[in-house]
Parts: sequence; C-alpha cells; structure tokens
Amino acid sequence: MPTDCGRRGLSVEDPRRRRCEAERRRRGCAGFQ
Repeated sequence: MPTDCGRRGLSVEDPRRRRCEAERRRRGCAGFQ
C-alpha cells in the first residue's frame, strides 16, 4: 500500500522517508481504514 511519503518530496533513499513509511505502516491499519 503506497504512502504519501513520496509526495512530501522525500527520495526513496532518504532515511527520513524510511522512517515516515515505517510510521505509516505501524499505525496505517488503525488510522487509515
């Protein structure tokens, strides 16, 4: 499931994007359904 991290202008290699996507995965199921 895609996140909006890319839309924030973070490149795929950017550690901040990794952290962002990890955060979204952790609360994604509860927060986005």
